[in-house]
Amino acid sequence: MKRLQPHHHVTRRQLLAWSSACAGLTVTASAQERRRTSRRPRVSRESVSPPVERTLIPRVNGGINIQPIRVVDPAEGSEPIIRPELIDLQLRAIYEAGFESIRLTLSWDGLRFDLLAAIPYVRAARALGIDVLGIIGQLGFGHDLSRLLSDDETREPVLQLFVDTFAGDVLPVPGNERRGDIAFQIFNEPTNFLGLSAGEYVRFLLRPISETLGRLSPDTQLICAAPVGLEVGLRRAAELLEYGAENYCDRMAFHVYDEDSVESLAELTQAPVWITETGIAETASHLRWVTEFVPSLESRLDVERLFFFQPSAFSPGGHRLIALEEADGGFASRIESEALWSHYRDRAVGGLTNSEIIPYDELIPDITQYFPADEEVDRLLDFEI
Repeated sequence: MKRLQPHHHVTRRQLLAWSSACAGLTVTASAQERRRTSRRPRVSRESVSPPVERTLIPRVNGGINIQPIRVVDPAEGSEPIIRPELIDLQLRAIYEAGFESIRLTLSWDGLRFDLLAAIPYVRAARALGIDVLGIIGQLGFGHDLSRLLSDDETREPVLQLFVDTFAGDVLPVPGNERRGDIAFQIFNEPTNFLGLSAGEYVRFLLRPISETLGRLSPDTQLICAAPVGLEVGLRRAAELLEYGAENYCDRMAFHVYDEDSVESLAELTQAPVWITETGIAETASHLRWVTEFVPSLESRLDVERLFFFQPSAFSPGGHRLIALEEADGGFASRIESEALWSHYRDRAVGGLTNSEIIPYDELIPDITQYFPADEEVDRLLDFEI
């Protein structure tokens, strides 16, 4: 795996400075008359254009799921790697569409490469003021992470690794006063991916992780895993609540892909919830889902956060907003869900007046500055407990 040297200095363009000065002279009435007749008339204050304010695109469009995309680069051999331009294309779309948060897997596998791949996504997003929900989970084979987190001796060092890697300070972008927050979600659909019942998940993972994370990083929100977004998920959600999941997390989470399930979900809890996945796999239906179904969902549940699924899935005509395609030896993005994209853009920038939007390339001229340093790579790859 090629290690990229971090950049410790970022070229920052100064914000435009606007100033005005005026000087007054005491003159006689006749001098004033001569000035009125011999010089051009003054321009009224009302006709002077106000200064243009440079601003980031507002974060107004909720959340979206995203996953690090890895490709096989012949120049690097057969090992799948993260290409910096792929990160840029995805984060640019999220910034330009005005999303306020992203959700992605902070995946643990035997070689830690997936965990390394998530680092620039998390740090660059937070630098842009975008909140991050990181799924502490595992995409590879085996259940190494669940075993480590359920063991009293190994749980704390593993959670400390996640806190140190993802919850620390980030290099800011110019013009941004707010860094994005990070929250952790403990696995994704644990019955599907881990074969755990609701009771086992609460007893062996959620409850002890809640106690440990509360000591290590008390300001970091902990989100319960969401069951699968199908009818069977309703039963599993009810079981999680029966086993007291609400007592060991800051928010319960649900996945909603079925319009008919909303009423049943609303009967389960009146507490604020996060919808960590929702969407419909038909491009022509994306806009209706967001503008009609989501408001109906929010009117029945106390939805605090909602994450659309997802910006750049590989299947055409499915959930994705944009398509990432190879072009001229590199990659390019193409808007696929044009109606929904236009909706997000109108909400984000339609109300801006006398404002010049700071472009993504100026905010993040070099994405590799958010890559882990060599010593951090070594620490993660050599991590043993």
